Amino acid sequence: MKKQQSEMDVKFKALNFRLKCCNKVLGNEDRAAVDRPRKSDERIEQWSTEIENQIVLSDKCMQKLADFVKTIDQRAKEVELKHTQEKTMQFEKQLLEQKLEAALKETKIAEKTVKLPKLSITRSSLLSSTPTPTHGLANQKELLKATTINITIP
Repeated sequence: MKKQQSEMDVKFKALNFRLKCCNKVLGNEDRAAVDRPRKSDERIEQWSTEIENQIVLSDKCMQKLADFVKTIDQRAKEVELKHTQEKTMQFEKQLLEQKLEAALKETKIAEKTVKLPKLSITRSSLLSSTPTPTHGLANQKELLKATTINITIP
């Protein structure tokens, strides 16, 4: 409240000063004295217009700067995102390489496993239990073929 009152006092004093100056000029009846305040007012208006133009230009410049800052921030975010994506891709690549190496090791191990030969198991008890003289040699060969079991172990 005091601040507003002091501002009003300043304005009131300025108006009183102008009024006194105006009365002096009118009392002197001097043409140059009348033109001088009018020219001063014109210069003040021109100065005010120039200042307003400068303010408009500075506002445009500030807007350009703000846009430029946004562009820089966007570029920085893009670079950071690209860097993050590259790291992710490298990690995934390493993971896939490790999986490939593990699969290759598995296949090598599978290839190195021992392949057992084909085993033929015969029942010798059948051969010994059958008498040789009654059946003959041909009958023994057929009996041997019939009792042979083939086992293959991968």
